[in-house]
Amino acid sequence: MVSARTIASSSGAPRSFSVLDFTTFAPAAGNPVPASIHFKLNDDRANSSTIICSASGNVIGSLQTCRDRNVTFLYEDDYLDINETYLDLLSNETRQVSGGVDIIGYCYPSQPPQPNGYGTECLTYTGQVSGVFSEDPSEEGIHRKRRDGTDGEKR
Repeated sequence: MVSARTIASSSGAPRSFSVLDFTTFAPAAGNPVPASIHFKLNDDRANSSTIICSASGNVIGSLQTCRDRNVTFLYEDDYLDINETYLDLLSNETRQVSGGVDIIGYCYPSQPPQPNGYGTECLTYTGQVSGVFSEDPSEEGIHRKRRDGTDGEKR
C-alpha cells in the first residue's frame, strides 16, 4: 500500500521552502527611487532551482510575481506569503500550494552613496528563513501562525 506521504512527494508538490537574502527599501520623502522587495526562494523539489523574487513600486500589501511566473508573493506586516503553482505528476493537473513566514529583521537608515539614496533598508537577521507549504491553499479558514505563537488573521 502506498502512503499519503509517498503520494504527496511523488506528485511533484513542493512541501517546504527557504527565503534567502530578504531585503526591503522604503524611500524617504523626496527620494524618487521606488520602494522595493528582493529575495531568493528555494523549495524542496529535487529539480528546482533558485527563484529570484523582486518588485518595486507599490510592493507592500499587493500580490507580486517572481521571475518564475509560477510563484507569487505578498508581503505585509512583516509576514511573507508565498504561492507556487506546479504540475501534479500523478494527475497531470496544475495545482497550487501556499505558505508563509514571519520576516524578523532589522532596519537602518540608508543615504547616499547607497544605491537607493535616502530611505530605510531592512534585512533578515539570519539571511534565511524557512516555511512549509499547505497542500490546499484554497481552503477557507487557514490561519497564519505569528512568531509570538498566537494565531494571526485568516489567510
